[in-house]
Amino acid sequence: MSREEIQSLISTNEVEKIMLNVRGQNVLLDRDVAMLYGVETKRVNEAVRKMQRNVSSSC
Repeated sequence: MSREEIQSLISTNEVEKIMLNVRGQNVLLDRDVAMLYGVETKRVNEAVRKMQRNVSSSC
């Protein structure tokens, strides 16, 4: 599924309802991101770790 297709499935209102404001920053918890994308929380955390490794190795 492309990014555009995923974005069209997730409404802005739905995201705004679950967004939290922490110290002036809007944040989504990993469990909420997983729910939006229909995956396990574990998979979201794996993707974050993978992205962090890729960023640190390209610097």
